[in-house]
Amino acid sequence: MQKPHILFILIDSARPDHLGCYGYSKNTSPFMDEFAKSSTLYENAIAPGAWTLPSMASIMTGHYLPASQRAINFYTKKLEFLPELLSRAGYKTSCVSFNPWISHDTGFDRGFDKFYYYNKRNFFKVLDYTTIARLLLRPRQVPLVLFMTEQAKRFIRRNHKKGPTFTYLHYSVHHPYYTPKRYFDLFDNGETSPEDYRRIQNWQYRDMGLFLRETGKISKVDRRALLNLYDGLIFYVDEHIRELISFLEKIGILDDTVVVITADHGEFFGEYGFISHGFCALEEVVRVPLIIRHPRLFPPGTKVDKVVSTIDLFTSLGKMAGADFDPRRFQSEDLREIDISKREFVLTRHIIAAKGEFPDREALKKKFSHLDFDRYEGEQIAMRGENWKFIWFANGNRLLFDLTSPRGERENLAEKNPETVRGYEEKLESVSGLIKYDESGEIFEFEEATKDHLRALGYLD
Repeated sequence: MQKPHILFILIDSARPDHLGCYGYSKNTSPFMDEFAKSSTLYENAIAPGAWTLPSMASIMTGHYLPASQRAINFYTKKLEFLPELLSRAGYKTSCVSFNPWISHDTGFDRGFDKFYYYNKRNFFKVLDYTTIARLLLRPRQVPLVLFMTEQAKRFIRRNHKKGPTFTYLHYSVHHPYYTPKRYFDLFDNGETSPEDYRRIQNWQYRDMGLFLRETGKISKVDRRALLNLYDGLIFYVDEHIRELISFLEKIGILDDTVVVITADHGEFFGEYGFISHGFCALEEVVRVPLIIRHPRLFPPGTKVDKVVSTIDLFTSLGKMAGADFDPRRFQSEDLREIDISKREFVLTRHIIAAKGEFPDREALKKKFSHLDFDRYEGEQIAMRGENWKFIWFANGNRLLFDLTSPRGERENLAEKNPETVRGYEEKLESVSGLIKYDESGEIFEFEEATKDHLRALGYLD
C-alpha cells in the first residue's frame, strides 16, 4: 500500500466531555461529531502529561518522559522525534503552532521541513503574501487560527503530489479563551450580563486564580460564562477542522490520509477547587479525545473503550509510514493492535516544580492559596487501568480510585486498601525502560516574544 499522508490535529486543552461525539449535550462540535462516524473513536484515551510540554514531548518521542523542563530539555536531545522518524521514511513535514511550548525555543522544530510558530509579534513575518491575501478576504475571522489553517492548506497543496506528507497543527482552546463574541453568544443565550461578561474577560486575561481566590469555589455565574467561552472556542476550531477536511476531499486525498484529532490535556473548571491545569493528573485534565480516520487502516464507525495512551500515536504512525525503527524500544504501542495488547495500564507523569519552572510550586501557592500544595509536592505518576487509577507521589502520598464508583476520584481508597496500593507500587517499579526523573538539563531559554506569549497563557508571571 502507498504510504498515507498524515494530518495530525492537536486541540490544546480540549476535554472529550465537551464534544458531542463523546456525549456532550451542547452542539459544540457538529463537524467532528459527523467525522467520528467514519472514524475510530477512542473513549478512554489518556494523555502522558498534565500540560503541554511533557505531554507533547512524550507523544513525539514514544516515551513517558519526566515532566520537568530540565528533564525534557535533557532527554529530548537524545531521542528521535516523530517528524524526524517520518522524514527518514520519505515524508515532507510541516508544523503550524500557536503555542510557545511548541516552538523553536523548545526544540520542537526538529525534523520539520517547514516550521511555523506564531505569536503576536511575528505572524506577518511568518506568512507568505498569498496567505495574507486570502485572509484579507475574511476579515471577521479570528486571525491566528485562520493563519494556521491557511498555512497548513498551502503546505499540503504544494507537496501532496510529490510524496507523502506529515502536517501537524497545534490549535488551541486554552485559556484565556479568545472567543469571538458571536461564538460565546451561541451558547450563552443572553444569560451573562454585560457587566459580568466584561469582568470575566478582565479576570481571565489577568489571572485565572481570581475565579477561586476568595472561597476556593467558582461561582455559578462565572463557571457558566467560562464554559460558554470554552464551548464557543471549540465550535470555532471545529469549523476550521471542517475546512481542512473539506480541502483534503477537494484535492482528492482524504481517503489516502490518516487524520488524527486529539488533545495534549484537558482543563479544570472548578472541580476539586482547581481551575485551568498543571496541578495533578485527575481525569478532567488527562482524559482526552482521540479520533482517527483512514478507511483502510481504522474501522469506520468504531468505538474503542479500552484504555490507550496518546503516546501510542508514535508507534502507530511510524509503522503506518513504513519507518525504519524497532517498536519494542518504545513504551508506545500500535493502536491497530490494541485488542491483543497485554498492557494493564497507561501512565501520566507530572511534577509540581521548583522555582523558575512551570508549574512553579510557590507561584501556584500564591495564586491558589486555598489549596494544600504539600499534597502534590514533587513528582507524581498516575497509573490508569480500565476501572481503577493509582497515583504515586515522590513525597509518599498515594491516591487510589475506583472509577466505576459514583464518587470516582472524590474518594481516595488508598488507606483502606494497603495491599492493593503495594501491588500497584510493584507494578509501577516493573515498568520496562521508564526514564527516571533527574535535574540534568537546563531550563529552556526563550526569546522575549515567546516569553510574552507564555505570560499571556499564564505560564509566567
